[in-house]
Formats: sequence, C-alpha cells, structure tokens
Amino acid sequence: MSSPLILATLLTAAVLLLSGVAKLREPQATRDAFSSLRLPGALARLGAPAVLPWAELALAAGLLLLPGAPAVVVAVIVVLLMLTYAAIIARALGFPEPVDCSCFGTLGAGRVTRLTLTRNILLVMTSGLATLDLARADGSVVQRLVGADRHTWGWLGMSAIAAVLAAIIFDRGGDADTVEHEFDGDDEYVRLPIPYGSLEKPDGQMVSLKTMVTTQARLLAFLNESCGPCVRAQTFLAPFAEANPEVGVVGIYREWANRDAIPQDVDWYIDNEGSLMQAFGVHGTPAAILLGADGLTAGGPVRGEEAIQQFLDDIAAELAEQRAAAVEVS
Repeated sequence: MSSPLILATLLTAAVLLLSGVAKLREPQATRDAFSSLRLPGALARLGAPAVLPWAELALAAGLLLLPGAPAVVVAVIVVLLMLTYAAIIARALGFPEPVDCSCFGTLGAGRVTRLTLTRNILLVMTSGLATLDLARADGSVVQRLVGADRHTWGWLGMSAIAAVLAAIIFDRGGDADTVEHEFDGDDEYVRLPIPYGSLEKPDGQMVSLKTMVTTQARLLAFLNESCGPCVRAQTFLAPFAEANPEVGVVGIYREWANRDAIPQDVDWYIDNEGSLMQAFGVHGTPAAILLGADGLTAGGPVRGEEAIQQFLDDIAAELAEQRAAAVEVS
C-alpha cells in the first residue's frame, strides 16, 4: 500500500500542470502579472513569462515520472519555486496599491490578499511533503499507482471526490465585479444623477465632478499605472479624444500612483481614497464610465481592457451618427 504522502506529490504535480496550462492559454495574463508584481524588467526581456509555463509542466512531469534521486532533485526545485512564489506575493502585499495577479493564468486572476499568501505557504508545505514522499519511495509515482492495491485506489478516489466537492462548494460562480455593461445594448440604459465628489489635479487643486461636466461630456477612465491591462487601455484614450472632441477624456488614478509613470497624453486626476470608484460601483481597474453634460451618467461603467475598447467604439459610432445628422439638417 502506498503512503498517504503520495497525495502531496499528486497535488503538487496537479497544481503545476494547472498553472502551466493556464499560463500557456493566456500568455498576456502572465506578462501582466510580471508587470503588476514589479518583477525585474530583465526577466521579461529574457522571455521568462514564456518559459515559465513550460518549466512548470516539465517539473510536474518530473514529479510523476522520475524515480529515486532524480525525482527528489525535481521536488527540491519545486520547493524553491514555491518559496519564490510565496516571497513575491508577500512582497506585493507591501505595495501601497492593490495588486492583481494571474498566478494561474486568467483562471486564478484576482486581487493579491493575505489569503493568496496563505495559499502559497500551503503550497510550499505541500511540495515539502512531496519531497519527503519521493525520498522514501522506491519507484516513480506512476509506477506506484500502477502497482497500487484497491485500498490505495479507494482512498485516492475519495480524496479526489472531496477535492471536487470543495471546489464546487467554494466556487462563487464568477465575480460579479467582472460584469460588463454595454453602452448600446438591447436593454435601455438607465441614466442616473452624477454623484457628488471631487478629484485632485496634478497641481494639488481640487475640482468637483459636477463642475467638470458643466462644459462637456466626460469619459472617466479608472486606471492603475502599474497594471498591464490598464497601461494598454490607457493607449486607447488619446486617439479617442482626438477623434471625438465632444467628449473630454480623463484618466483617474489612486493617491498612491507613481505620478512620474502616468502618461501625459490626456488629462489625469487623483481619486483620493477611491471615493469616486465606490460612488460609481467600480471595484477594479481598468474601468470607464461616460458622464453627460446634463449631470447624468450616459454609459457604463464597463470594466476590462476589451470592454473599454468596445465602449469607446460604441461612443465614437454614436457621435459620428450625431454629426452626420447635424450635417443633413444644416
């Protein structure tokens, strides 16, 4: 009968397989994680985001297929990798701004919290137990499974069922914050009064939100200068503003933002303590909302890089129709 420690090896290999496959499916999410976690730029230039998923898959295969000393060497490497991951997450918790990390590609995309660190510490412990299992075993994991008796397969099967049940029970069915509102969808958009609030200019002066919309409609883009999707979404703003002067485009950043890293091609303001994000129900970045000059919301909020691109395209199309109609009338 195999030792119960084989579960630690199987779990560690499964995590590496899941992580590697998820990263291969969404390579951009991995590159964004390197940026959000402020890893040295040299790693990205050397191709680490592209190599990492293949390395994880190779380590998973080594844990399952190699016997004896080679398997132990692989397990030690995995422990070091898990320790590195935990250290990176612990460091990110000390950043002044919240950090989003796709540790398992988009499958594990989410805010880095103490729970994330707890998960990584547990993975360090699990990989350590896997090392102990492989050091005590005579053959590879696959060989031991092939030769396992019914009793071993019984508790392995029950463990798998328990894991699946836990995943189902704790699955929240998707994050409600990721719902994207279409600017011109089938349902009629409900325009709401613009809430009271103020933003800080780069020079430190405060301006009220209602004052900003007295002269023209405003597009507010909530961004994080160190977030990959935010950086790409920000590049949409200047071309949109140039093509659609009817709308004033504004980038909104939090008080901890590195102001030297904020692009200067569109106006930007600081949302102290995220009060406007909360008022508009925006719980992540990048996000955008359109405010009308009549004091009512005119579209959004939408969240996500692709949603913002579509949002801007929809606004531009509607403005083009309005211009064409005005020309016909004149």
